[in-house]
Amino acid sequence: MKVPTWIIAAASAVTIALSPAAGALTPTASATMDVEKTYSVGAQLRIGGSVAYSISNANGTITVTVGSVENDSATTTSGPIRLRVFLTSAPINGSFNYYAIGDASLDPLQPQFAYTNFTLTLPLFAPPDGTYYVYVGVFEQEAGCTSTGGFCVDDYISFANRLDVMGGVFTAQGADPASANAVEYYHTGFGHYFFTAIVDEISKLDSGFFQGWTRTGRSFGVWSRDIGGTAAVCRFFSTAFGPKSSHFYTPLASECEIVKNNPNWQYEGIVAYVDLPLGDGTCPTGVPLYRLYNQGMGGAPNHRYTTSEAIRADMIANGWIPEGFGAIGVTACLPY
Repeated sequence: MKVPTWIIAAASAVTIALSPAAGALTPTASATMDVEKTYSVGAQLRIGGSVAYSISNANGTITVTVGSVENDSATTTSGPIRLRVFLTSAPINGSFNYYAIGDASLDPLQPQFAYTNFTLTLPLFAPPDGTYYVYVGVFEQEAGCTSTGGFCVDDYISFANRLDVMGGVFTAQGADPASANAVEYYHTGFGHYFFTAIVDEISKLDSGFFQGWTRTGRSFGVWSRDIGGTAAVCRFFSTAFGPKSSHFYTPLASECEIVKNNPNWQYEGIVAYVDLPLGDGTCPTGVPLYRLYNQGMGGAPNHRYTTSEAIRADMIANGWIPEGFGAIGVTACLPY
């Protein structure tokens, strides 16, 4: 991936830091309806690496750090780009209303180019009072986009913590105590993806105790307990495809029972809870989770689980197949 040099700066760790309040902000952001585009239109922009933001109530600014904004297209130069920190009143599910609290312009990216490891400090805009979910998204201006200004979202990162806003002052609310953040990892040697919301596993993976695994910069929310009506997620492990190992997850009780009877897979237990989509793949509430299968490429089965339509499209382009409910392959509905 080629890298433009004009916007490179040092990246920071993923943190949420709110300064003490020193007075209310006067600007307000307006709600805008934005429909996620069909991912065959325009370029293929994607956010990668570590993403962080910090808000200074005292200075009326928001600082956002991004590992990369990439144009994965091999042939298409993007339109003008907006990098936005934005808020929603409910988890994103298809079309959504949002408030942009930080907004930056980036020049178009040529095919296979990327902005990497950059930090921007932007004016902070306050939405109406309320509690919000937080995202950092990359928006592209392109033909066919009907949103205000012609910018449609290509990809976004969600945060576990929510924000309370009162009189223009931002405070961190913290994550839903019933939810947990599932972190995604990639093993270069295996070409496999793996996610876990288990704190001890995350610590060991980050420390190198389990060798070969590195964070992708992606995460999503799951429920850590049954909150009523949720489905238990079964996890399995296999070394039957040595020298590679693999994990498999399913929220379907019937599928869980089938795999339990497969001698190639060891049942590890229930590791999370999710909602199930409707038969057509829609999520009445919550965020859709897509499941992609590698068709045994490289000699071992592996699935990738993602909430990103951009990643879903990229995996399919690389030979992975969608699995799940509906034509698009939704396997679960998540809190964020």
